[in-house]
Amino acid sequence: MRKGGRGRTAHFIWAALVAGAGLAACASAFAAGWKLGAAVSLRETYTDNVALSASGSRSSDWITEVSPSLSLTGTFPTFKVRAEYSPSVLAYARDSSRNRFRNTLGLSNDGSIELVDKLVFLDARASVTETSVSAFGTQAGDAGSVTGNRAEVRAVSLSPFIRGRAPGGLDYELRHTFTYSGTDSSQIQTTRTKQWSGRVGQSNAYGALGWNLDFLTSRRDVQGSQDVNSDRYGASLTYAVDRTLRLAGRLGHETNNYSSTGSFTTKGAGVSWQPTVRTSVTADYDRRFFGNGYSLQMSHRMPHSAFNLGFTRDVTTSDQLFTGAVPVLLLPPGFAELLAAEPDPATRLALLNAWIRAGIVGIGLEQRLFLTNRVLISRRAFGSFTIRGARNALTASASRSESRSASEGIAFADDLSAASSITTQSYSLQFSHALSPLTSGIAGFTRTQSSSDAAGSPTSRQNAINLTLSSRLGARTNGTLGVRRTLSSGGGGAAGYQENAVVGTLRYTFF
Repeated sequence: MRKGGRGRTAHFIWAALVAGAGLAACASAFAAGWKLGAAVSLRETYTDNVALSASGSRSSDWITEVSPSLSLTGTFPTFKVRAEYSPSVLAYARDSSRNRFRNTLGLSNDGSIELVDKLVFLDARASVTETSVSAFGTQAGDAGSVTGNRAEVRAVSLSPFIRGRAPGGLDYELRHTFTYSGTDSSQIQTTRTKQWSGRVGQSNAYGALGWNLDFLTSRRDVQGSQDVNSDRYGASLTYAVDRTLRLAGRLGHETNNYSSTGSFTTKGAGVSWQPTVRTSVTADYDRRFFGNGYSLQMSHRMPHSAFNLGFTRDVTTSDQLFTGAVPVLLLPPGFAELLAAEPDPATRLALLNAWIRAGIVGIGLEQRLFLTNRVLISRRAFGSFTIRGARNALTASASRSESRSASEGIAFADDLSAASSITTQSYSLQFSHALSPLTSGIAGFTRTQSSSDAAGSPTSRQNAINLTLSSRLGARTNGTLGVRRTLSSGGGGAAGYQENAVVGTLRYTFF
């Protein structure tokens, strides 16, 4: 079995579980509202290219994966907490030297945990999962595939804060956030970040006119590298034109040492428009140290369809990528919109359970095409459209992102060490059909492409087709049977490959 990083991972998992238990104890007495779950899954995979090798050196194998899981869910009036830990043992029939153990952990809260009534709150997230190290290495679409381009990522974020309203309608918040992230890859270093943030303001200080003052200070320690510091201070005015339209103007100041210590004046504006519960448009523009920053989000829901569009350009870090929005359940592109478009809660739950059983939805971090310790300037455009029928649903989605380094002059061993930008594009088409109340079929096609502006840099492409049939076999037993075909052209020293696989899963839920 592979042992790299297992000791640190075990300590991390125990610390996260103890923290989760502490959160449970602080949030409420261990009584009504908490639900314990346990299950075990057996997954058998036959692949004709277990190491994702180029044509001529392919080898097949049978992979057996056993995954027990334990979950704890707390549901309360103002928040929900969920934690799930699922270790897996992978055994390879033809080459036991590849046998390995992997961890999957997810801990998050939906709604801030209320420690002191209407005053002290806590947000907490933790995860352990696997992701790609390089966008140009061999991209594994399955946990059983053997590739050196994969790392285990451990991340945790704890954010206690006080929030309330003083006499006169004055809103306030003061928050401290500690974030840790680390991997078992020698290319990516352990990162610890401490942040203080706060705001004070009145949304209706002068009728429709409101004001807000805020600050954010961040101290980011990357092991073996110089500390990265940033400070932002700002003031804003808001004006509610009516109940559906709100305008905002901002002025501020920021300093950072991303490339060299600098001081900058910031200014911006924003608009929020929600004419109906089915339609929402928000737009923000800010002049920052890196130039123009912006965010545009549009969504509209119709009786049998829905769409959303978005465009963003902002600064991001690995801490934000790992813990800023870590869901316990991970939905591939387009699936979130497919789920949101279903109005019936029972149908939504049935769809989600089917995807979990099929292995389409996992636990942990969102898949990242490459890992880095840099501060990034990221630009992204994305959109999706869903059509829903009585038994069918079709979702088309697309996204394009460009990442540039803001950490000039600092040496990092990652995909941006020889390039100034990396561009990724993804297209997805997903179709689901309910064959019966107990059985459903899912078909999907995804195309992903990565490239950089480095001289002579190749483009990495991957096309994947998945067909999955899932069914409830008993009161506590579910099964899936699926096939996949993957075609990949290599980049960055990774050879292109083809793979065909058949995957069967049985999952038994104890309680």
